[in-house]
Amino acid sequence: MTYDQLIQLQGWAALFLLLCLGAGAIHLLTGLIRPAWVKRAGRGGVALVTLAIWLAGIAVWGGTIGYTHSHPEGPHSLHRYLDDYFAEQCAQGADIPACRKAEVAPSAEQPPSP
Repeated sequence: MTYDQLIQLQGWAALFLLLCLGAGAIHLLTGLIRPAWVKRAGRGGVALVTLAIWLAGIAVWGGTIGYTHSHPEGPHSLHRYLDDYFAEQCAQGADIPACRKAEVAPSAEQPPSP
């Protein structure tokens, strides 16, 4: 997945979370007024179903955030943070193995030596 697709996925997950929170709130308010309107026997059942709706939204949202953050092209991936950190350290002249690997790696633009 590309960076833009991962950002879009996060947006859809946030929208799903908002829909679940809204649907759960409507279910809770309606069920507390009259449990029969939401086909529940009592207020405890209304509260449990509302909690399940909210938890489903939070689980989908949290799972999506976890997935996009663990993806190498993700918006807040550890890989991206480490690459940026090492690039900054190498630009400042640090003597670390990541800088030495970048210096030794042959460039695709350089012709082979005769």
